[in-house]
Amino acid sequence: MSAVTALCQEYFDAVGRGDTATLTTLVTDDFVHELMGSTVFAGKRDIREVSELVVDLRRSTVAGVEFTFESQTEQDDRFAAIVHGRSELLEGGRFDNLYVIFVEVRDGKIARMRELTDTKYTDATRGSAVSA
Repeated sequence: MSAVTALCQEYFDAVGRGDTATLTTLVTDDFVHELMGSTVFAGKRDIREVSELVVDLRRSTVAGVEFTFESQTEQDDRFAAIVHGRSELLEGGRFDNLYVIFVEVRDGKIARMRELTDTKYTDATRGSAVSA
């Protein structure tokens, strides 16, 4: 596994555990996460805002989220993957979604992440848990 792939896997593992302390060590000071789409979650966030969503997500699941890279590619300091997230919600039901992520790495840390996901599914299953 390359260093870039390992960094991205570590990031998603930390998200799945709700481990915001680790997240902050994996990103640059000017890190930006962009969720593209029209969901209540869409927009650009810094690591503080991402961490808030990660904590909310962890609190709403039985045991966090398990992320699996279904397909991935990288070139130099750029990484792209289709990621499957699986989790059981505390209120019952599941939150299993697919993500397409594009990551830019700088100096061994994630500088930018762009994400595409099924925003309709996200709104239906998670939208009421987060204020817009």
